[in-house]
Amino acid sequence: MGDSPYVAALFFEKIMDELQDKSVLVVDDDPGMLRAMTKVLASEGMQVTGVSDPVAVAKRLADSEKRFDLVITDLRMPMFSGRGVLALTSALPELPVIIITAFGGADVEAQTLGLGAFAFLEKPVSAAELLEVVRRALAKPPLQRLFDDLVVAMIFALIPIGALPCVAIL
Repeated sequence: MGDSPYVAALFFEKIMDELQDKSVLVVDDDPGMLRAMTKVLASEGMQVTGVSDPVAVAKRLADSEKRFDLVITDLRMPMFSGRGVLALTSALPELPVIIITAFGGADVEAQTLGLGAFAFLEKPVSAAELLEVVRRALAKPPLQRLFDDLVVAMIFALIPIGALPCVAIL
C-alpha cells in the first residue's frame, strides 16, 4: 500500500496524456484550414497527417504501417467528399470520423451522422470546440478505461516499485 502515491501519479499522467501520440488523419482541400487544424492538434501532442488531396485518403487509410486513431474530414471537396471518407472507413467501426463543413444544415448533419460519422461541425470551428470533440472521439468507453486502470493497479500492487528495471538503475 505504500506505493499508492506512485499509482496515483501514474493515473494522473495517463489522464493528462490522453491525446499524446494519438494519430489523426486530417483531410481538407483548403490549405489554410488544413494548416490550422494540423497546428491545433499537433500542439496537443497528437501525430497529425494532413492530406489536401482527397484522392490520397484511400492510400493513407489502407497503409498497414500507419493506423489512425481518428479521421477529421471536410465534407465538400473536389473529386471526393467526406461521405467518401465515411464509406472508406465503414470497414473500421472503431475509427471515429469527424465531419467539418461550411455547407451544413440539420439535414446534412443527420445524413452524415446516419452514415456513421462520430460528429458533425460547421465552419468556422474554434480550436476549443475542435479539441473538445476530438477528446470525446478519442475517449475510451468507461468500462474499457476502468478495466485498463484495474490492470495497471494490479500490476503495481504485485511488483514493488524498487524492483522495476528503470528504478533499479537509479
